[in-house]
Amino acid sequence: MDDKVACAEILERDLALQMIERVLNDARNQKMASGFFTGPAGIGKSLLLNFAKDAASDFDVGWSRSDEIGSGIALGSIWRSITTLGVKDPFASVGGASLADRLATASLWLQDWALIEKERPLLLILDDLHWADAGSLALLNHFILSQLRAPIAILGSARPWPKRASNLFQELSDSGVSCHLELEPLSDRSARELIVCYGDADPDPDQVSLAQERCGGNPLLLIHFARDITRSQVDKHSNNQLAHPNKDHPAIGSLSNQLDIHRLDIHRLVGTDPQTVRFARVASAMGDEFPLSVVVKVAGSTPSGAIEIIDHLVYSGVFSSENSTNVKFSHSMLREIIYQSIPGPLRTQIHQALFKELISLGYGPEWCASHAGWGGMKGDPAALEVTVQAGDLATKLGDIDTAIKWYSQALELMGNQTPPELILHTCGALIDAGDPRLVVGQLTQLLQLQKFQGAALARAKHLRSKANYALGEIENSQLEYLEAAEIMKGFDPDESAIYLSELALNTFYTLGPRHVTKYIQGAIALTEKKGSKRLSDIIRSISDLAETNLASRLAQPSRTTTLEPYPEKVSNSQGYITPSLPAWIPALARIQVAKFKEDFTLAGEYYESANVEFDLQWRPLTRSYFDVAHADTLTRLGRLADAMNLLEELATLGKLLGSRRTWVEVGLANIYFHQGKVDLANQYLNTVKEALQSRPETWYPMLRFWQTKVEIDVALYKGELAGALKGAKAIEKLTLECGVSNPNSAPWHSSAITAYARNGLHDQVRRVIAMLTDSESISHLATPKAIVAHARGLLSQAAGDPAGAENNFNIAINLYRALSMPLDEANALLSYGSFVRKQFGAKLARPILVSALEKTNSIGAFTLSSQITSELRLAQGRISKKRTDSTILTPAQERVRDYVLNGLSNREIANALFISPRTVEHHISVLLKHYGVQSRKELIQVLLGH
Repeated sequence: MDDKVACAEILERDLALQMIERVLNDARNQKMASGFFTGPAGIGKSLLLNFAKDAASDFDVGWSRSDEIGSGIALGSIWRSITTLGVKDPFASVGGASLADRLATASLWLQDWALIEKERPLLLILDDLHWADAGSLALLNHFILSQLRAPIAILGSARPWPKRASNLFQELSDSGVSCHLELEPLSDRSARELIVCYGDADPDPDQVSLAQERCGGNPLLLIHFARDITRSQVDKHSNNQLAHPNKDHPAIGSLSNQLDIHRLDIHRLVGTDPQTVRFARVASAMGDEFPLSVVVKVAGSTPSGAIEIIDHLVYSGVFSSENSTNVKFSHSMLREIIYQSIPGPLRTQIHQALFKELISLGYGPEWCASHAGWGGMKGDPAALEVTVQAGDLATKLGDIDTAIKWYSQALELMGNQTPPELILHTCGALIDAGDPRLVVGQLTQLLQLQKFQGAALARAKHLRSKANYALGEIENSQLEYLEAAEIMKGFDPDESAIYLSELALNTFYTLGPRHVTKYIQGAIALTEKKGSKRLSDIIRSISDLAETNLASRLAQPSRTTTLEPYPEKVSNSQGYITPSLPAWIPALARIQVAKFKEDFTLAGEYYESANVEFDLQWRPLTRSYFDVAHADTLTRLGRLADAMNLLEELATLGKLLGSRRTWVEVGLANIYFHQGKVDLANQYLNTVKEALQSRPETWYPMLRFWQTKVEIDVALYKGELAGALKGAKAIEKLTLECGVSNPNSAPWHSSAITAYARNGLHDQVRRVIAMLTDSESISHLATPKAIVAHARGLLSQAAGDPAGAENNFNIAINLYRALSMPLDEANALLSYGSFVRKQFGAKLARPILVSALEKTNSIGAFTLSSQITSELRLAQGRISKKRTDSTILTPAQERVRDYVLNGLSNREIANALFISPRTVEHHISVLLKHYGVQSRKELIQVLLGH
């Protein structure tokens, strides 16, 4: 062994050497033994393990060193140590869906392997266990606690952070089954000895004091310090002081005095050589992995000097290197510590220098944009342009969060000379990506500074109105849309018509179809002479959307037979797209119109087509229109689980949805109510109420309409007839405000009829019937006919007309069945079954009610199931408790179900799925309700088919 290494090992490590000797002797005496060291990087842990390996010449030695990359490999640390003993694929048989399964199998294998008679004792050395995966630590814990009578010694090391490994060492030590030693820094006397050993010089007291101040008794850093002293003496620096950074380097040297303030932490890792410090800092500003040539250039190193620095940093454990060109930081944490040691102004200079070098070498926009932002390069045209390019690239890749980051940074980097086209492009992209708030602030400031003129002014106001609409500022949005359209009319009538078309669509979803007419007519007037066919199609689609809800027809542009592409507006000077034509508007309108006309299959096909055509995944606001519309279609078709999954996924976008988030919440409240999750539905309703409290009652009538509809259904379910009646009156008022008459677009009629009927207000029921039958635009549709038939059945039953009741109920049932609307069909069956029980007896009612119950159970409509069940009990029918349909379970619930079937506990399931035990309990409660059982044991029996 090298004398210098031996010198480092023996300094103040007597207790550690005694622990190693005791562990090895126990193993020689057929007793499993273990010991562990903890301490910071460079404290000498690995050297002690090397010493143990040399002292165990009579052992078979397995060795592994964990690292950050391997921390994600299950059981990787234990696996590597055993493979070094020549065991091929030790855990090849380890499988199973959960970590618990793998641990159990690996533990059994490890114990069996340990008990096999061996010619020599075994020593397993596990270095750097702070990077070990959770599975390896759990397996190590179980193996040591087993206390096998086997000749096995285990020695390991870890840093104090991350804490998992060091905590395990202490727990094992406290249990009396292992030894644990925290390695202490070296004293001044030992530090001096180490400096002499490695520096080939006799340091004076001041140097030893400086060494302890900067190295904190860390042996590895003291070694580097000793080499720095030797180098400084060779360089003939006065008073034996360390060299300062190169003051002439433009990116680093100008702030050398500030550098000294921050030297302590970085010297604990990389030593004191100024060239090395500079190199490490530049590298840390690049990231965990970095292009070596860029760092060499910006750090001002020569090729030969860079090789020496890299060897130095690899030896110290800061870098790892497979070859001379592939170099990276050993651990992310080390890089972060070094990066944080850079003073703020110096850090900015480094990033600016890196940006210029990366740009000159043609690196990708994301990397360049990162350094443009960190370098605070406000007003720099190249920095701004590459940041926008990074946002555009992220947008194309569908990475919403990253796109928002880059576009937001672009706004921050904009200066007085930024072209208006680039500003407008960035703002439009940010709105599409789902972050309109920053756009409103930026455009407001620029408009106040009169940054925009002419058509650019109209486009800026248009974008601010879009952003305000996304934020729920409807009145501000409406006024500025009109302003923008008026200004643009003098430059480009077609673009002005686009603004009015967008305003019409927004108005449809906020105020209702009644208020759309004036904007449609304005758009038609602008395009009637030379408007494009594609633009005419947009206007026509919005007109169709409104018309399917109103009793009267709207003015229409000329009909087109084919759809021609309408070119996007492009700035000739910069090449940045300014206003993009909202081609998704007619696609959305087609979906809604198909649904309103009861062609649900076609509506679904349109939705799937739009998803592909417009790449909705990276446009949260636009996507919300399509997903909410499609979820409503799925709900009508009884596909509650699919509708729930669609909206729950959409809800994860959170603030990116802006004001559209409340639409998602209302949709989920409606679905949860039907699924029997009434409390959860109420929670969402309360959230929507809170969101609407700050708004005038005259605003958002369409959203309030849907909120009230779900509230009526909840009140009826709870038997709160007064509340249901109040809701019915409110929803009729909202209907008049919005101009909604089609029950396929706003299904309030059935809820209101039921509320009036249960309150004995039969005249009100007749009035709603008249509204449906007198409207020419909807009277030909099957849905209003079915609603009317159901209502007439209730009236006939109340009037003592059994023949009329039976006839009307059957008409409603058959119409709903033909429309494939199982929820409404089951509701009609419930009314019919209740009527038959009261009129003709329980025996005839039972098959009708059983049919209704099977239908609701099959689609997961458990609220209606409970009502049918109550009626079936009155009819003395047998109620099946088994609900075996799995399509209504979420993927998470299905996984929990499978683990329950395999006998795992709640804690084991939680560990396997990386969720909390409380979440597991919630999923199991859902499963019990879903399968109609009371206990876990009954659930397993049902799943096994017993």
